[in-house]
Amino acid sequence: MKIKSLLIGMLASTAFVACTNDVETVENGAVAKGEKSYVSVNIVAPGSVAGRAAASDFLAGTSDEVNVNDAVFLFLNEEFEGCANPYYTNSLPTFNDAAGMGQDKQATVLVIDGAKEVPTYLVAILNPVNGAQHGYTATTTLNQLKAEHAAYTTYTTNNFVMSNAVYRAENGKEVAATPVTMDYIFSDPEDAEDKPLTIQVERVVGKVAVNLNGAAEKWTMNNEQIDNDETKQLELVVTGWDILQNNQSTLVKNVDLSWNHTWWNDLTLKRSYWAIDYTDAERNELFVDAMTIPATGFRYVEETVSQTANTVEADNVNPYLVIAGQFVDATTKKPVELVEWRGRKYTMDGYLNFIAGNSKVSQYWTKSGNEYTSFSADLLEMVKDADVDWLASAQLKDATTQFYTCTFNPDGTVKEGTPVEVEEGETNPVVAAIAEFGKVQYWNGGNTYYYTPIKHQTVGEGENAQNYYGVVRNHVYDVTIKSITGYGTPVSHPDNAIEKPEKPVDDNSYLAAEVVILDWKVVKNEVELN
Repeated sequence: MKIKSLLIGMLASTAFVACTNDVETVENGAVAKGEKSYVSVNIVAPGSVAGRAAASDFLAGTSDEVNVNDAVFLFLNEEFEGCANPYYTNSLPTFNDAAGMGQDKQATVLVIDGAKEVPTYLVAILNPVNGAQHGYTATTTLNQLKAEHAAYTTYTTNNFVMSNAVYRAENGKEVAATPVTMDYIFSDPEDAEDKPLTIQVERVVGKVAVNLNGAAEKWTMNNEQIDNDETKQLELVVTGWDILQNNQSTLVKNVDLSWNHTWWNDLTLKRSYWAIDYTDAERNELFVDAMTIPATGFRYVEETVSQTANTVEADNVNPYLVIAGQFVDATTKKPVELVEWRGRKYTMDGYLNFIAGNSKVSQYWTKSGNEYTSFSADLLEMVKDADVDWLASAQLKDATTQFYTCTFNPDGTVKEGTPVEVEEGETNPVVAAIAEFGKVQYWNGGNTYYYTPIKHQTVGEGENAQNYYGVVRNHVYDVTIKSITGYGTPVSHPDNAIEKPEKPVDDNSYLAAEVVILDWKVVKNEVELN
């Protein structure tokens, strides 16, 4: 739908100098040298072209996601170099996307000012960052725009940054700027309004929505016992979720024209569905104890893409959905600290009591005055491993404690105690006995996490299937958690950042999820967390 409305920037304009200086006029009412010139544009909402794929593959934007506060338009020559002053406006018509993405913006007339040559291309940046004029000049190039990067997820409250959609043309060349021909340049603004140039734009960030689907309530212990006690029952509480992702995106999408698969490029809709992310980006930091469940059900994500198919555990370039949880007592609902030793689950207190009661440890006693006391779990504590986040080991709270070996009277009372002496350079036998239990998986405070890489596309079937993982700009990844099984990745350091999610060796924890991408291009994922 086109709404007729004239928006004219009444700025003084310098004439074009065409390819030869003796060209004084151009066709279709375009200006002669020394006169004002105008080009009219229709901004088309991201992914909003009539006659595209099924509606279920696309999703309308919210009012925040389609709002445009201001915009800057850059005029480029054939070499994609700036050839006129950027045109800035804060009076763009309002997007009305309630009926679904696809309505054209009403025609906006731009004034071309300070032109050194006839523009060949036009780039639109909606809600640009960094001040009113945004640092762009008449010499700004497309390559400079491509090199621009920022944490664009910080600009998602009523001011989504958007830029030209990028795709590969039929001739194999990249289209990252909208071609402008003389047919669209006029000396009369009303004539320009009657023949607007369509510019396809995309939001710079992606979006991940998560439906927990009651998966935590369906979690079970799978007949495992805690402390060898079948009456102890646990529940899993999901405490939050977030996305492990890049910390910045590029302003303009980057693509590889040599990609030989065809699914990524869409000539009909003049857009693409794959990208090269900002390669110098760093990863964000996730902390289990700081994760929350957003009230909106979604989070915005910087463009984060793995360029190699089937990379799941091999590297750290995938975006991961990380779900934080906590194990609680099914009756009291209080957190339960867990330990797994040799495949058996214990509460932390139960594990320390188990060690204290082992004959190799229980043979040692302490002494206060003339009273001897048998070894107790109170002498032990769990110490987190310095290298592996989910590991810990039981150790003495006080390594200087004096221990004794004892002989006993017939009634079981201590007859005599002999101090345990440790020669210099030797290992304390009490420490050595405790150390034999080794490192264990440790759920400090009952904290755990599950994770899954976000799959963007599957190409092929069966043994030939290739999975591509990533979050691409202007896509919605609709993740439904189908099930959660197992105990996840233990968190012994809740205050440590998750740099790359990992599973303990031989762990049987899974998150099952289904991801659907919406367009916003929608990608659906169904995931089972194990």
